[in-house]
Amino acid sequence: MAERSVGLIVMTEIPGRGLVAVLRERGWWNFEKTKPLKWPGCSQATASGKLEEGEDFRDALFREVREELGTDFTLRFNSHLDHNPAALVEVDRFQKGDMEVVTYAVKLDCTLLGKIRLSPEAGCLRLVRQEEVEDIHELHPDPDPELKKGQEANGVLDHGRKLIAMFPEVKQALGKAFARFL
Repeated sequence: MAERSVGLIVMTEIPGRGLVAVLRERGWWNFEKTKPLKWPGCSQATASGKLEEGEDFRDALFREVREELGTDFTLRFNSHLDHNPAALVEVDRFQKGDMEVVTYAVKLDCTLLGKIRLSPEAGCLRLVRQEEVEDIHELHPDPDPELKKGQEANGVLDHGRKLIAMFPEVKQALGKAFARFL
């Protein structure tokens, strides 16, 4: 069965910093399932997740935004798109084997960031500038099941550095989002 996922990268202009992508950095603990999260510290799209039965990519996108970023942000996000439907753009479609990932991007006013409400396991938000994209460390899960399990559990260990680490397909979508909104 195909694994289909969707993501949203929120872009915004921050006074004094310029255009940034708002990424979500994974937390360490899943409070709902009472177990550690996989890939803690990994940066990912602002909102992302797998499609559920009967969903298309856009339906899943709006559900994930609501679940991961909160109701208040979602109401304003939806209102923005109601007034400007072309603001939401597909920036990447990645297919490999039985996996398909579609990533959308949108540029929003930075005041909307204050409306985001992350759950405790969601981690935190990380602002990334275009010039930081080339230095992003790409995560490549080891094909050896035991090594992969260790990587998923240990996540991103940066030992005090400002390391940004993400999967290659997310990094690719991030680069395209910057190209689209610069």
